[in-house]
Amino acid sequence: MKKRRPEIELRIGALAGIIAPLLAALAFYLYNINQYNGLVDFVIQITKLGILTELISLFLVPNLLVFFFFIWRNRIEASKGVIFATLFFGVIMVILKFL
Repeated sequence: MKKRRPEIELRIGALAGIIAPLLAALAFYLYNINQYNGLVDFVIQITKLGILTELISLFLVPNLLVFFFFIWRNRIEASKGVIFATLFFGVIMVILKFL
């Protein structure tokens, strides 16, 4: 297997760590699509219910699978990227919680 540079691996992991929660959010939205009039209404209703940060934390669960996949494949730098993306979402959650 061809070795990639560590910074490329880190970017791959960060990208995977951002895409996985977005796919989880999309799946949640598509599952509940008949209850909302659109994506904006979906976000407004979740914000009104006060569960936005809780849902974001649930959407981060797939990052655990991505992280362990990279560890299993011995791609340590990519797994660091997933951790970075998870911390990025954590900062967003803290900001949203205290706004």
